[in-house]
Amino acid sequence: MSGRYYYCIVTSTVGSSKATATSTAVLLKVQDANYSILKSGKTTFYNTIDTAISAAVSGGGDSGGGTIKVLNTITDNKTASTNKTITIDTNGKTLTRNQSIITTGGTLTIEGNGTIYCNEDTATIRSRGGNITVSDKPTIRGVNNTINTLVDTSGEVNINGGYFYSTGRSGIGLYGNGDANISSAYVYTPVKDKNAIYVGDGSTSKVTITSSTVGNGTKNSSGIDPDTTVSAALSYSSTGNLTINNSKILGGPYGANAITVYNPTTINLTGSTSLYTTNTSDTANVVWIITSGVKVTFNSTGYFYGTGSYVAATDKNYSATYTVTKGHFVSRNNKYMFYKSGAADTNYASSSSPGNRNFVYMDAYNSTTTKVIPNCYYYTKGV
Repeated sequence: MSGRYYYCIVTSTVGSSKATATSTAVLLKVQDANYSILKSGKTTFYNTIDTAISAAVSGGGDSGGGTIKVLNTITDNKTASTNKTITIDTNGKTLTRNQSIITTGGTLTIEGNGTIYCNEDTATIRSRGGNITVSDKPTIRGVNNTINTLVDTSGEVNINGGYFYSTGRSGIGLYGNGDANISSAYVYTPVKDKNAIYVGDGSTSKVTITSSTVGNGTKNSSGIDPDTTVSAALSYSSTGNLTINNSKILGGPYGANAITVYNPTTINLTGSTSLYTTNTSDTANVVWIITSGVKVTFNSTGYFYGTGSYVAATDKNYSATYTVTKGHFVSRNNKYMFYKSGAADTNYASSSSPGNRNFVYMDAYNSTTTKVIPNCYYYTKGV
């Protein structure tokens, strides 16, 4: 029907008199339906994301007007801001934008197996006070943070699956004070000087990572604003506790540490968690600590392999508390596994000769690979 001309013919009869009139032809243009909302059994269609968000019913759910379904692979650069509790179902489509989708209140949920991609230097999904939830397995991509929470905001982040991939900055940037739970996710940035996850200074968030893979530093290329580099698979400045369970934290061949810690906190590494660094040119530690008062518990059947001098170490003479219950440990070029207060901890030392070990890093946003590294001292406890 769209693109055709239509006109009306009207015939009027009064008594024995009859008259006919023809209207001017009009071109009919029908806008594409790019989004839909189901409410009370009726589906309403929308062309742009801002009109769909305006019409969405807060708390309405899938059938009560609370879910916006993406119908086409499109570019839509309309402003997208919400303070409602609503869902965007990516529905297997790709939504490309040049600005953030923002939540200022309520909860914004992203679901489905499609993609949301921001091609400008701004976060793909940003919280200015609202909560962000991701479920199912969408792909959220960008050249900036894929997920971002602003400083001094209290919105929570709850990720239950998905792929988070930034080509220029940290994959996920958490600067607020709401807790973050990341489960069954892949978080990745290939560049050498950015983090897969960055928990910013001033944050008091409690962060829990479960059954996920987190990695950076696959490529010898710099990210945006290289003068603010803090290269680790996970850079952690929050004073809230960090718990990692059944997950892999992977510093790539051009990355630095697996975890860098900037403020006093407690870190628990449990389940089958493994942490690797694979940079042999600028060697890196598994856990690098730049403050006093950090407590780290190694209670995992997994592997803690570092190409630096130690598995866990403090900068300068900072103190730290290491509780080693179980794990497989490798320190390249050093028989001692841990360093603190200006000296190696001689309680955990390899008694074997150095040899080859298999290290793991992310080679794409959804996969890992193995690299063999020589001259590695091995120590194990409790496994």
